Amino acid sequence: MMNELRQAQPFRLALWLQIISLCVLALLQPVSAQQIPSAKLKWLLSYEGKSENQVVLDSRFRTLLNMAVPATQIELGGGTRSAEPLKSAVFERIAGVPGEVRIRDGRYVTLTACMAHACVGTHAFLWIDTVGGVVIGGLEHDLFGAETHNFSHRESLLIYSKQFRSGDLDFHGRKLPAAFRRDFNDWIAYARVEHNRWMANVSRRYQVGSEEPSPYMQFRFVDARGQVAVLPPDPEFLFDDGKS
Repeated sequence: MMNELRQAQPFRLALWLQIISLCVLALLQPVSAQQIPSAKLKWLLSYEGKSENQVVLDSRFRTLLNMAVPATQIELGGGTRSAEPLKSAVFERIAGVPGEVRIRDGRYVTLTACMAHACVGTHAFLWIDTVGGVVIGGLEHDLFGAETHNFSHRESLLIYSKQFRSGDLDFHGRKLPAAFRRDFNDWIAYARVEHNRWMANVSRRYQVGSEEPSPYMQFRFVDARGQVAVLPPDPEFLFDDGKS
């Protein structure tokens, strides 16, 4: 009996090592950039023309954020503020002062909002392709790395999506969807107006001209794996050039 137990021990050890190896491999598998099933996004179309906060109050909105926002900690400037969950930062803005729900071509949904009691430099958007299963979001924040907030510019814009990986985009060749870039350009025009309206109250020196691509000095992108890439100023892959 003792001999049988001794003979079984190496087998059990090998089995446990195999199980542990499989568990470790599962944890190390890269996060894939997967599209969201259209059936989980169609509900947004019923909110056309309504206030964005009505969408936020819908019980399905939290699920949408889980599917749309990469699971990562992010530093958003602001001096000594430490890293915070990106999803918390998104919700803080999207659940703040509401904008209007815009729907184009019965398919593309854009939600806009800004942080409650602090709209300046905290505007955010959420763009949803309810057919293609793609969600891309963006939020303004203090200049990353700055010790204090400088109201002369809306310093940074963070773009994020769980449907893209930085390596897939390359930031030079392949672009984000043309439909997104079209709506993003509209949002940038709105951001420029908001920026200039605020600047008119403090100093016209820092107003952004219509010939400038955007009012931002810095762009970053968070991909499906939660990896952060610092982009060149006014990266071309974000803007609409009439090409798909």
